[in-house]
Amino acid sequence: MTEEESNNNSELLSIDTQVKQLRTLLKSDKHVLIQESGDFTLFSIKLNHGLNLQFLFDPLCDQKVLTKSNIYDLRLTKTNSCTFSNEIWLEIKAYFENELKQNQFTIYDLVQRLQDKILVQVPTDMIKPDKPNTSSSHQQQEETTPTKFRGADAIFNRLLWDKTIDQTKIMIGYEDRFNGIQEITFSQWKKGHDRGSGVPMHRVRYYKINGQIVWDRMKKVDILTRLEAIQTTVEDDQQKSLQTVTNTLTILNEGVYKYDVEKAQWIICSTQTLLKPMNENDHDIIIPSESLLPDRCHFLTWNILSNYYHEAEIYSEKRYCYILNALRTLSPDIVCLQEVTYDFLGLLLNEVWLKNENYYISITKNVLMSQDSKYKQQNYYGQLLLSKNIRPYSVQFLPLSITEGKEEQITNSLEMEMTKEVILARFGLKSSTNNTIDIVNLHLHNNGLNSLDDKCCNSLKNLLTTLKVLSDSFLLMGDFNFGDNDMKEQDLLSNQMLNDLWKDVYDLDENPGYTFDPSRNLCAKITSHTMINRREDRYLLKTKLNYDIEHLNMIGFETYVVNREDDVYLNPSDHYGLQCILHLKGRKISSKSAIVIIPPHHTWNEIQWIREMYDPLYAQWPPTINLVYPYYEEFDEKLLLELRLLLTKQEPFQIDINGLDCFQEQNIIYMKLADKSKELVQNIHEQLKQIYPDCCKKMNKENDGKYTPHLTVARCKQSTIQKNDNNRDNSALVLNDQIHFLVNSVYLIRQTDDTPFHIEYQIPLGSTLERLNYYQLNCDISLREFFHSENLYESEISFGMKLEKFQRLNKCFKQIFSDITLERYKSDYYPYGSFRIGLNAADLDTVFVLREYQPYDKTRVTNLDRIIANEQQIDSKLYILQMLEQQIQTMDDVIECRHIQAMYPLISILFKDNTRAELFLDIKEKPVLNNQLLKNNGLMYFEDPVHGVHDIERLLSYVRCPYIFQYLLTFVRQWSQSVGLYGQVYGYLGGYSYAVLVAIVCHEYFDESRHCIQSLSDLENFTLENFFDLVRYFFDYYSKFDWSYESVQLYSKRKTYYRRDTTLNNLDINSRGAMKILYPASPLMNTARNTTKTTRDLIVEGM
Repeated sequence: MTEEESNNNSELLSIDTQVKQLRTLLKSDKHVLIQESGDFTLFSIKLNHGLNLQFLFDPLCDQKVLTKSNIYDLRLTKTNSCTFSNEIWLEIKAYFENELKQNQFTIYDLVQRLQDKILVQVPTDMIKPDKPNTSSSHQQQEETTPTKFRGADAIFNRLLWDKTIDQTKIMIGYEDRFNGIQEITFSQWKKGHDRGSGVPMHRVRYYKINGQIVWDRMKKVDILTRLEAIQTTVEDDQQKSLQTVTNTLTILNEGVYKYDVEKAQWIICSTQTLLKPMNENDHDIIIPSESLLPDRCHFLTWNILSNYYHEAEIYSEKRYCYILNALRTLSPDIVCLQEVTYDFLGLLLNEVWLKNENYYISITKNVLMSQDSKYKQQNYYGQLLLSKNIRPYSVQFLPLSITEGKEEQITNSLEMEMTKEVILARFGLKSSTNNTIDIVNLHLHNNGLNSLDDKCCNSLKNLLTTLKVLSDSFLLMGDFNFGDNDMKEQDLLSNQMLNDLWKDVYDLDENPGYTFDPSRNLCAKITSHTMINRREDRYLLKTKLNYDIEHLNMIGFETYVVNREDDVYLNPSDHYGLQCILHLKGRKISSKSAIVIIPPHHTWNEIQWIREMYDPLYAQWPPTINLVYPYYEEFDEKLLLELRLLLTKQEPFQIDINGLDCFQEQNIIYMKLADKSKELVQNIHEQLKQIYPDCCKKMNKENDGKYTPHLTVARCKQSTIQKNDNNRDNSALVLNDQIHFLVNSVYLIRQTDDTPFHIEYQIPLGSTLERLNYYQLNCDISLREFFHSENLYESEISFGMKLEKFQRLNKCFKQIFSDITLERYKSDYYPYGSFRIGLNAADLDTVFVLREYQPYDKTRVTNLDRIIANEQQIDSKLYILQMLEQQIQTMDDVIECRHIQAMYPLISILFKDNTRAELFLDIKEKPVLNNQLLKNNGLMYFEDPVHGVHDIERLLSYVRCPYIFQYLLTFVRQWSQSVGLYGQVYGYLGGYSYAVLVAIVCHEYFDESRHCIQSLSDLENFTLENFFDLVRYFFDYYSKFDWSYESVQLYSKRKTYYRRDTTLNNLDINSRGAMKILYPASPLMNTARNTTKTTRDLIVEGM
């Protein structure tokens, strides 16, 4: 059958028919297993001679065909029972990878070809000439082969796929929390991840068909697959092999190991074990191909529970076999295990799949020391890091200090040996070999029952301090030993700008992600002292790389029989494992993108007539002054925010163009800038060079290492220009009139294969946006006339009063927090809220920030420096608030100044002209950043966001067109107030919630696939008709939005095919907000928590 015929025929078959065909081909129902795996269905096909074929299938896929193009993660693995030699296995694997996977076969054809290949490779001495009693031999094989009792998921899928079973006759018995065992029909059953209310599969007790029980979890009855009361013997085999393995194990030293096939033993690898601090030159290092992570990388972290606690109750030897089976089945690229003992290591290193898949294993010393009797008494365990066919470029084992602010004082050798360690392994990326990422496997200290103990917090703080020096891109994964309600640790993380991947994908109110869950996990019920559910295991990512999350879920929910006589069931560990498939992509520099200054459209006549004649790129490029070219191919969240924060210190300025000049070597004629304008543009370029060194290095390399701001108008030799200009006077190429224009924005432009360079993002200059007013030239006169007639502009007097108060308060604070009174710290004063984006608002929201400056002269530290440094005590913040209050009260026109007892330190100020200002106090810890950048830009200094300020800056960097964003937000807020749908206190949306909604619509509306901004004139000539088209898009977008199941968020790291997981144990919708409009930065709190179902329906109806 040809490939095309096969595909055509398969389209006529349903999934269950294709599954039956496979079972017929393999001559056994048990050789095709189907079970759920997160959002996908996992197919596991058992082939001859111990080989396994696995793949994932999306049950919601429109094409219900099992072909290569419609499945994911297709892989061929080798089990422990495989009878082939390594040479034969490698040949079959090569045939599978190089031939079968490269063609679009159906799964049926692929299995058939694999079986044929396997048959050809079977050695003659393994083939028996005659098999007189096939059934008896098959029966004998079944009796000796371990068979796993199938879970509720697998049985449910069998009932779903098997059309020979009448689903109307099926009843499902499940355990209700309050009413005990309940029954429901198969058609009415909803799983816990389905929309609406559902029941988790772990609560299924039994299945009935025609009133007869065909599967029972507690009694281990499985008549459906003819496996009634079968108990595996894997545990006994594992227990027997444990002594053999540990006796022959020769690994004695901490390090990285790999299995040597020729020597038939694990050998230590010569891997760099000392990491140097990262610096700019490290990005020039090319990582070898054997140390590169794939673009799509499969991670797994799991605390496997050591065998020291409640030893008689947790049956470690039997649990370990299920953990090993899970590792073999999932076959991740990177595995981080915690609480590993020497016993488990021995079992792991004896696994055939581990050797065949070419895993590298990094082992901490505590794992190896746990074999010694004196250390067993100290409950020794450690960590392992496994990397499949990827050799770590370098590995370091870092001690986990628990002493705050300094290295831990170790008094004796035993104490030194007992120190916990983390594994830090550095890898490169296939997508960008000069980018690195450090994988960190950690297991933080447990505070135990002492809530005042800070071991966990201190060890995390010390580790993050070390990582700031060693790494600029890392993934922390492992057991953090604290939950989301442990405020000390959570506050520490909130100040680190780390991406919590679980929060990127899930809302904690809907799916709290409890990896330690005594309410459900049978092991955790034994080991827990408090019976509190916590999200202890996490992935925390800090990187400038682009990343997307394809899949993120927990594993280890299944329970297994560990003592059949006493009917004891346990989960594999007291923690659930955390599985993640992550797409990591290095940034690529492209000649099709740039950061530029574009002159206003009214100046183009003087520029474009020359370019039209002499610049062959006239149709491709607008007139620009390039700041960075080439630039990165993709504009991601971090790039945009970095650029906006950098530009907050650069107020709008004027450019004067006063003549023509040329680069003779490049044959380029350009319009040159006046000296003052040139200096300003060069200063911006130098600051951009600090954050985009690779781009600027390439840019300046092409210009002899120098940057000269210019506007290119011709690309040919001077003689050619004179020759082609016989009909013109030579003075035509002299700039007759100088060109002057205001620069209030820079632009990110991009070129595609189908379009010339067009505007992707407009990034404004200055700490605040220009006040929305009639005289702006950022849009068409028709739109300005409409806003003026509807009185939607804030008056100049009102805005001026707020600006004057802000400037006076800033000057007032500088009198007590200045270079004279402070040496170690510096002060900043920022506006946020509506004033920062140039819109009318009742109050002036501000934040006063004290930040530590590096370096400073320790001999000149002042008393005020010492008070601020003592920020661990609450009295220090109160003292500073009192100083601010006293200073404010010296101002003549202040009639009220009071400290509000709120969650955060806040001062409310009322002036005589009824202007009200609110001041928030924020004290920042010392970050490690480029000193040159610190002197020029306050906001770029902070590792953690400034209260309120960064939230606004994320909006401005996201909206594509900030000035049109101003207009739409003003209109929407005015509409919501006029119809009574504004105000959090009434259960409606507040100003920031509406700002997020408008920002998303502006971003979507001006996408190049919808309304591409071809030129600056598209913005400057944005008419009233264009504006109301945008308004219609806004109301249409949110009136049709599925508020019941979806959340609104600026950036989402979920791939487009990642379906939202809703769980049964959701909180009541009124307690968390019926509309989910999330803050743009972690923690992703809901800005609309006060909304109820009633107010939500009113808002949607109004829209």
